[in-house]
Formats: sequence, structure tokens, C-alpha cells
Amino acid sequence: MKRNGLEIFPTPHSLISRACFFLSPVFPLGSSRRPSHVQRRSKNQQDQPLTLVKKNERSRLYRFNPGTEVDFMKRICPTARGSSSTSPAVKLIGALLIGGILFSTVQPLVTAVGGNKSVDTLLDAKLRKIPVFTVTDSTGRPFLSETDDGRLRRGYFFVQPADAEKYLEQVKEQNEDAKVLAIGLNEAIKFLDTRIGSAKSVPEKFEIFPDDHEAALAKDITNGDFQKSFGENGVPIFYIDGLAVKDSKDDPPVYPLFFEKETLDETIKDLKKKDPSAALDLKDLRIIDLKQTIKEIRAGSNPKLSRVVFVPLNDSLNRLRTTISK
Repeated sequence: MKRNGLEIFPTPHSLISRACFFLSPVFPLGSSRRPSHVQRRSKNQQDQPLTLVKKNERSRLYRFNPGTEVDFMKRICPTARGSSSTSPAVKLIGALLIGGILFSTVQPLVTAVGGNKSVDTLLDAKLRKIPVFTVTDSTGRPFLSETDDGRLRRGYFFVQPADAEKYLEQVKEQNEDAKVLAIGLNEAIKFLDTRIGSAKSVPEKFEIFPDDHEAALAKDITNGDFQKSFGENGVPIFYIDGLAVKDSKDDPPVYPLFFEKETLDETIKDLKKKDPSAALDLKDLRIIDLKQTIKEIRAGSNPKLSRVVFVPLNDSLNRLRTTISK
């Protein structure tokens, strides 16, 4: 069976971003009931192999010859060292991510939302609290696969840590020192543009893979329109039109955007318990694409977009807790 061709390369530094729920395209919910054929992944489903192999990708394993650019791990975590165990610096990254998420996920981000900070600074603070996962070597350099024609190399980030673990199994068949590294989404988006190299280099393209369960929900809810608009690897973000959260009556509202529909459902139930008169209904559910959302926030054309907060997958938080406890 043909395997991914994997290679380690220097990190690209281009930025990408775009949009939110006040803009199109967004997709309304057709039914608040979870489709019968779209169920949460079972343990057996988690053990199934992740298919990332492109039919036109090489099976050779390459090694990056370090150049002038700073490698991935050193950019994220300057004191980290290649090791089979979790370094204190990596644990610190996880602790900061968890702390930021637990204390300010759907509460106003006092320091990150208020004040006179630039749009980029505010966005960076929001995305830093969202963990994504990638597979690197012991020094923190990400692996990429190369197409058979040698014209493109691909790298992967995952919002679902279980998918990163599956990819790790594939990579370890060719490189035993590979490991899963958690970073903030703010760093991952800097890798998403195709980097056009010199005549002697190959362009690199990084992708963010959605959670398969949430992607299936988005596909079913929108009758496939979400994937038609944003592709099979579009990352769906769920929100309720009109839902705003305030920490106190004196604070301005924030608008929560969820990576996981189940978390949104639970939030609505909790809010209705606290305030039965709250006019919240799942029929007002909307679905947007992550990259489109980021791009529109960065554009700064709508002041309400500066007050959105992202709520990550529960699985990603659990993975970070496990990493810190080791």
C-alpha cells in the first residue's frame, strides 16, 4: 500500500484569515435534531486509520537540511528540546492554552477584546487560546508530503487530536522520532498560504483538517452546501444568531463561536436553565468556515467581529490536560 511521502522543511511565515456570522456565506440549520446517521465517533471509530494519502503523492521519506529559517519548535517554544517525554516548555504551552480557554472561553476577554489594541493583536490573542495539533520530528520541524510531480508539498494541522495521533502512526512507520505537538491556532494560520519558493524550491501548503464528526454534521445540516463553498477540508464553526454572553451588566457582550455543535447545544441548555425566558432556539443555528471567519475579523470592517470568542473542541482540551499531567 502506498504511503505518504514525508519531508521536513523550514517554516513559512505568510498569514491567512477571514470572516464571521454577520457576513455571507453562512448556513442556517434545517433541523435542530442530530441526524440519525451522524453520531459521535465511537472508540472503534477513533481506531480507524486516517486517510491522508493522496493518490499522486510519493512514498519516499526526505530529511530537511536546516537552512536560515528558525525551525517550528524554536518559534513556538524556544527552550524546548527534542525528547520522548514532554519538556517543561511544552507543558507550559499547554498550561497557558488551557488557562486561557477555561477562564475566558465564553466570557469577555478583558485584555484581549477591550482597549485600543490593533485588530491583529486582538485576533492573535483569541486564536492563541485554541489548540491545534501537528506531527513534527524531535526538533519540532513539521512533516510534509510531496506530490509525485514534485510541484507541491503539504503539511497538516488538526483540530481533533485523535486525527493527529492517527497521522502520527503513519509517520512513525518512516520516522520513529515523530511526535504530536500542540500549538495555538494563531501560529497555525501563519502556515496556511502556499509559499512560492525560488526556482530551485518547491511550494509548500499547510491545511487545517476539521473534526470528521463536526464536518459530517455541517454537511448534513447544509445539504452539502458548506463543503461546496469551502471544500472538504473546510472547518465548520457553529453559532446561534443573536447569542451574546455578558460577564456583568456593565460589560459589553461577546459572541461565542463553537468548534463543536454539542458544546453549543449544552451551552444553550445551561443558559435556558438559568433564564427560562431567554429567546434562544437551535433553529437560529448558523455554520461558518474558520478561515473565512478569521479573514473577515482581520479586515476589521465590522466592529462586532472584534468581540467574538472561539470555543474549542472538548477533546483538544482533554489532550492538553493529559500532556500537562505527564
